[in-house]
Amino acid sequence: MARVVLQQFAQTKVGNAPPCHFNEATKPPLEVSTNFSPREVGVGYLSFVLFQAHVATDARRLKALDLVVGFRNYLQYHIVAAKTSLHIRMRAKIVDWLQVLNRAVRTSHDPREMKTAQGRTFTRKASKK
Repeated sequence: MARVVLQQFAQTKVGNAPPCHFNEATKPPLEVSTNFSPREVGVGYLSFVLFQAHVATDARRLKALDLVVGFRNYLQYHIVAAKTSLHIRMRAKIVDWLQVLNRAVRTSHDPREMKTAQGRTFTRKASKK
């Protein structure tokens, strides 16, 4: 789930936001490949590119730093929200399926008279228990 969220985040371009790039855990970006070896475990790497315009003044520098530091919490919130949404939709779908199954249960095993699409009548034999 986290990998999908990170990939979608990297593909989305928003106004003046710094661009970001997503790399798989087995292919770290060049900036960290000298310090860390490729890992088989984990989601991957998300790297932000800050341009001179993002850090031109002290106020902008503090804002950019604050957003980068708070990004982990922001990302964690959205991953949990996506999981919650997925579970709610799955539970609703299961409730719908249970309603359909409950309506399909025959209340009586006695033979009963039924009609075909052509209008002919027939008697369904009692099912064996």
